[in-house]
Amino acid sequence: MIRVIPRRSTDLSYLTNDPAYEIADCRTGPAQWWWRDATADRDPSKVLSPTARSHTVGWDIIVAAPRPASCLLAFGDHRDHVGVVRAHHAAVIATLTYLDEHALGVRRTVLGETDFLPAHFDNVVSFTHGMNRQGEPHLHDHVIVPSHSAAYRRSFDAHVFRQHVAAADAVYRASLRAGIEEHTGRRSWRSFSDRDYVEGVDEGVRALWSGHAPERGVKKLWGQDEARRHWASDLERYEPGPLITPPHHDLALVHEHTFRSVLDGTERVRYADVIEAAAHASVFGASMQDITSFVDRHYAHHFDPRDPSRWITLREARDIAVVERQGPRRVRDVPQRDRSVPSRERESVSRDRSL
Repeated sequence: MIRVIPRRSTDLSYLTNDPAYEIADCRTGPAQWWWRDATADRDPSKVLSPTARSHTVGWDIIVAAPRPASCLLAFGDHRDHVGVVRAHHAAVIATLTYLDEHALGVRRTVLGETDFLPAHFDNVVSFTHGMNRQGEPHLHDHVIVPSHSAAYRRSFDAHVFRQHVAAADAVYRASLRAGIEEHTGRRSWRSFSDRDYVEGVDEGVRALWSGHAPERGVKKLWGQDEARRHWASDLERYEPGPLITPPHHDLALVHEHTFRSVLDGTERVRYADVIEAAAHASVFGASMQDITSFVDRHYAHHFDPRDPSRWITLREARDIAVVERQGPRRVRDVPQRDRSVPSRERESVSRDRSL
């Protein structure tokens, strides 16, 4: 899930002072990592640059894994712990790549003519954490990005950027679903009602670490062993709940009913809307490249990256005639495989609770 918070201060001590030791054995390197560093001085505060024309110095993009994925940090075995962090890291990079390539631009007016000029992030630093204030497993990144283009010396068009946030969230979730299966062997999928599931993580686990608390709580720095003991103590209160099994759906195909339902009610369908629909309709996930390639393959003639105002009708976006003629469209290439519930049985998951 993605939230975008404008930052009006260059003070990042809240993030730089948290080493996130709770997942130190699950990642490579420190909690702080750089996606792009044009200045190469490795000073996170330099990402945020005040300007005379705006109080906003940058954005804090919070990218959080869905609850079942976060629960793998405490509920699964070491392969699950490492795998879900790797999948999350790759999905965050996919999200940043999407935003950098499609959501950024500045407007320039010359002689009464206003142009939209595509732009890119100059510096991006991120901080990966594994717990929330209540001590629950909560895998998330704080991605710190600038709010203006150094090349054009202008602020990014915030309206266009925010048009792509929902699509970026869908890209993140789809990339994470695909990554969880790749790195852990567990299938992860999105239901038609927009709930994310991970194979073997039942509803009792989701209820145990729900992410909802009456009070915000106090920020605490956890040690690795301390966090493991805390989660083990929580698991003593665990009561098994319904175990949802993966649906029977071809991994390579878009779920056309989901695709259409995501777009329902949208009168003017823009590029970001089609990306969002394609990502959500990739039931078991897909890479960012697969999703954008799918959209470009079917809709490229409708959109222009230099004109974010371009839109198509809902009827054009649904492409019902093509679907009825050819069947569900392909979003990714996967080897032919059995679609039954695979390897990870409930008993093995129960044994993982003692780790």
